[in-house]
Amino acid sequence: MGSCHPLADIAQSLAERGIATLRYDKRTYTYPMEFSAGPVTVENEVIADAVEALRLLEGAPGVRADRLFIIGHSLGAQMAPYIAERSRKVAGIVLLAPPGRKPWRILLEQLRRGGAPTEVVQTVEQAGEAFDAGNWDAVPGLLGAPSSYWRDWALHDGISVAKALGIPTLLVRGSNDAQVSDEDLQAWHSALRDSKSVEVATLPGLSHLFTESSPGSCLAPGAGPTVSPALTSLVADFIENAGKPSMRP
Repeated sequence: MGSCHPLADIAQSLAERGIATLRYDKRTYTYPMEFSAGPVTVENEVIADAVEALRLLEGAPGVRADRLFIIGHSLGAQMAPYIAERSRKVAGIVLLAPPGRKPWRILLEQLRRGGAPTEVVQTVEQAGEAFDAGNWDAVPGLLGAPSSYWRDWALHDGISVAKALGIPTLLVRGSNDAQVSDEDLQAWHSALRDSKSVEVATLPGLSHLFTESSPGSCLAPGAGPTVSPALTSLVADFIENAGKPSMRP
């Protein structure tokens, strides 16, 4: 994420509130050669290792096994309900900038907004049309990822899983997020609105990485890369209060 380290910033802020965290690099980043001969899926990219991380935390000294939370960002947020479902010992989930539409539709919107070359936009448009029609074999790959990866991603419906879980959930988006739109957030909120344990927030002036920014950018000119205290306070308050009677009137 360049000069931005949002998860590290969040972890530091939570530590100051007495909340322990476990972070790790994705397997595809640390061991890219493991995937040179086989497919990358959201299971081996995101879900499997997160489930193992939760198992590790269950027996960690000083950690309350009945108060484990998942904090996921972007794709990690979309897959967090699957991780919670698999572990069955999660007290709540924090979904930061969770995508709520098919990934190629979000990608296409980003490219158009960013003024990408016409040929790139047309390539994604054509691929998206094929994917929407279920013609996965018509597109060998898109932006370096095989069509099998896009299909696997699209078939994971985190919204439906979160609705079935019914556990405390915090949905957050920055108002200046150029990657995940309010439409995405509302897709989650609409499905989960009947749950009394769901909180939704759009934080003004924050980017996709929850730094102070101008619309469409990671950082405002001259601004540091630190995540806004508005986000870290919101997350810490949610973790401390989730599941308690006073969480919501």
